[in-house]
Amino acid sequence: MSEGLSREEWIVLERARRRLEEGPWRLDSIILFGSRALRTHKPWSDYGLLILADFREPYLERIGRVMEVLGDDLASVEPHPYTTGEALDMLRKGNPTIVHALEYGVVVKEGPGLVLLRRVYQGLKEKGMRIEGRAVVVPHEGDG
Repeated sequence: MSEGLSREEWIVLERARRRLEEGPWRLDSIILFGSRALRTHKPWSDYGLLILADFREPYLERIGRVMEVLGDDLASVEPHPYTTGEALDMLRKGNPTIVHALEYGVVVKEGPGLVLLRRVYQGLKEKGMRIEGRAVVVPHEGDG
């Protein structure tokens, strides 16, 4: 899907990646998801980023810290910062943000956490996890 992103969009994503790498955490992976990844965005659409790192703060504090690191010129970025463990738990529960990012997202930075998420997601798909419209159908234990 990355072939559909404009040069200007890649500049924003690279700037965000560089700043997140300089943050007070160990950055693992970044995926652009949502309307910009799907190429259905409008000029005012934000950049939804799934960010995997070794965050230690509670989630809401984490978002504020990520926004500080990104800076005012990247206010169009909507961060979704998770640890790999949090993202795995959410994936297993069929969280649409995680599933849609894995299925349709554009990888900006790939680390071992994302490799693990993809492997687990593939296993869940083999057991029956699927996307129906905007919903995610989660297989029951023992199915498949």
